[in-house]
Amino acid sequence: MKLITDLGLNYTFFVQGILFLISYIFLLALFQAYYKAYLQRCNLVEGQGKKEEADKIQTQKFQEKYEVKLKDLNKQVQAIFAEDKKATVQKEQEIITTAQNSAEKLIADLQVKIDSEVNKQKEQITPFSQELSKVITKSVL
Repeated sequence: MKLITDLGLNYTFFVQGILFLISYIFLLALFQAYYKAYLQRCNLVEGQGKKEEADKIQTQKFQEKYEVKLKDLNKQVQAIFAEDKKATVQKEQEIITTAQNSAEKLIADLQVKIDSEVNKQKEQITPFSQELSKVITKSVL
């Protein structure tokens, strides 16, 4: 104690030290809750940033995966459409060929009928024309 008094310190030094410790403990207890909340928020922000990065990477992977699947599906759909179009064109050609053959047969049948009618009419007109020519010749002579 003599050392303390020789240095010029008295009992007020101890009182101030005790007041400082009491103030420090009080403020430590008061701000410790705020500091914990701050650390928790920092961890959440950092965690969300990491989670956001992981989500972006996962989203890109899904996007690439589904783009490949979409391309495959588009190729399959195009193949199906091409197949159906080919079958439709083939059926169309068959129908056109059938119609052309039917039309040619009908035209041939009608041509035969027309020829027979023409010959029939010629046969009917021939005797009539001979009689008419005789009548005309008699009337002129």
